[in-house]
Amino acid sequence: MKLRRVVTALALAGVVLVGGLGLFAGAAAAASSNAAGTSPTGTGGSAMSSSGNDECYACHGQKPVDGTITVDGQKVPAYIDVNGEKKSIYVDRHIQANSRHGQLACISCHIGFNAGMHPESVTQGWLRTAKISACGDCHGAEDRMYQQSFHGNLVFTRDASKAPLCADCHDAHNIIPPGTPEFRKQSVAMCAKCHAGAEKTYMDSYHGKAFVLGDAKTAACFDCHGGHKILPASDPASTVSKQNLVKTCARCHPGANENFAAFKVHVNPQDPRSSFEIWFFWIAYVLLIAVVFSFAFVHTSLYIYRGWKEGLYSRAHHPPRARRGTTRIEYRRFNVFHRWMHFLVIISFTVLVFTGMPLKYKDTQWAQWFMDLFGGVTAAGVYHRLAAIVTVAYWTAEMIFMLAMVIRRRGKNVRSPGSIMFTGKDLQDIVGMFAWFFGRGPKPQFDRYTYWEKFDYISLAIGTVIIGLTGFMMWFPLRITQYVPGVFLNIALVIHSNEALLAMGVIFIFVHFFSAHLRPESFPIDKVIFTGSLPVEHYREERPLEYARRVREGTLDEVIVEKTITRKTMFADAIWWTITLVMGFAALLMTAFIIWSVFD
Repeated sequence: MKLRRVVTALALAGVVLVGGLGLFAGAAAAASSNAAGTSPTGTGGSAMSSSGNDECYACHGQKPVDGTITVDGQKVPAYIDVNGEKKSIYVDRHIQANSRHGQLACISCHIGFNAGMHPESVTQGWLRTAKISACGDCHGAEDRMYQQSFHGNLVFTRDASKAPLCADCHDAHNIIPPGTPEFRKQSVAMCAKCHAGAEKTYMDSYHGKAFVLGDAKTAACFDCHGGHKILPASDPASTVSKQNLVKTCARCHPGANENFAAFKVHVNPQDPRSSFEIWFFWIAYVLLIAVVFSFAFVHTSLYIYRGWKEGLYSRAHHPPRARRGTTRIEYRRFNVFHRWMHFLVIISFTVLVFTGMPLKYKDTQWAQWFMDLFGGVTAAGVYHRLAAIVTVAYWTAEMIFMLAMVIRRRGKNVRSPGSIMFTGKDLQDIVGMFAWFFGRGPKPQFDRYTYWEKFDYISLAIGTVIIGLTGFMMWFPLRITQYVPGVFLNIALVIHSNEALLAMGVIFIFVHFFSAHLRPESFPIDKVIFTGSLPVEHYREERPLEYARRVREGTLDEVIVEKTITRKTMFADAIWWTITLVMGFAALLMTAFIIWSVFD
């Protein structure tokens, strides 16, 4: 009997417990139903569904008119003040719907908000900690990393107003998934909101230049500094700390060492406080370019003026146009070897300029045009390196040829009047030319090479070594930094960039283009480097000292050739004219673009 009573009592207690739980669940369900019916997501809406956002868009979907929107028949401001910054409350429904959070209800993030005007206590609280908490509800791992980061620590300090919150980096209503090309494109601008100085130095680096020109693989800010757990370089746990920097660099540059990591990414070459050694080379080249360009501009302008003044551009001072079937005596000035070397210079130099200068002037529209034309930064880099190999090949061949000629003649040609090397007479010719420019004396007489031709040749020979060595340093940075610190790469970049500008100015604008096209004796084109020879009368007038010397030495017959103008000759002339026009147009185009960039 006792056992039966115990079992009966337990059974009754179980019924009571189950009934109580049922009543509690029913009440909770009813409460939930009532809450859903009055929530700002609308009747039947859910906090995790976008189906009930209409009431939010009734206000926040209005585009401001005169800075206001209409709420309950009243005009209210369409902007709120966030730490002194004016921010719009307008939300583009289409953008939000197509964003990563497009399927969520507004109150999934905007916790505590109801339909209608929001009390200031709700909005102000939301603008700080609530935003962090709201994101952390779904993004717990990222939230924990953020809380441990430098940015997260700012929230709890006196500099809390400077702390970037989630929505400061990730546009709250247009979330772009990390890892996508779209996110990478806007990432630098995102960091630049607070780090404008670092953005400028990044943009001046190769990474930044390639980034601006559309390279999707180049390193952006978060590739080095991380995303949510950004720490100062002084923190040993930071990805850019002394302890971790090599490992960070090695992600993209396998084999990186401490020397490689010593490369200065955020450096301003124009500020000696940033790096004195880098600034030294930058200011040295600025002064060199200023001196060379200024002298060349003055020299070219005065030469053209005096030539026009004395009528040297008239037909009387130029050989008559060649006609088919006629035969004339010409002076052979250049052999086949040098003519082919010049052709390689034309091709390689033009490719180098048009694939390299867009990086220097990355912010211009024309730079983007050319990068797109070449197929992007990576493809342009391939063409640039191929042209560099051609440059090394012709320079090496030229130096071997010239050395062989010196050895063959036992060095006599180095010291002769017809040498390509500078002599005391060149200084006399410079002084004499300026006297002629101002009508204070006769025009100097020249031997085989003028002083501007010597400058053109020697500057090309030396410049090729400088630009070649610095170019190969940047081409093989890991190999180079096995022997020297990374700052040498910074110096190489400054030298390479400015030496390229100097070379382009010398070749395209002043010395070479002037000598071959603008000078009255050669206007509109000096074809001798293509044909190898020119009418002997013209040469005798232009280079009287060499002509007289050969007559005196009895060697004139060695360089005199008889040339008959044929259909083949005229066809070759047409080809050279075409090449000249194309290259001339390219030179003027690039010159115009650079001037546009400087004065824009």
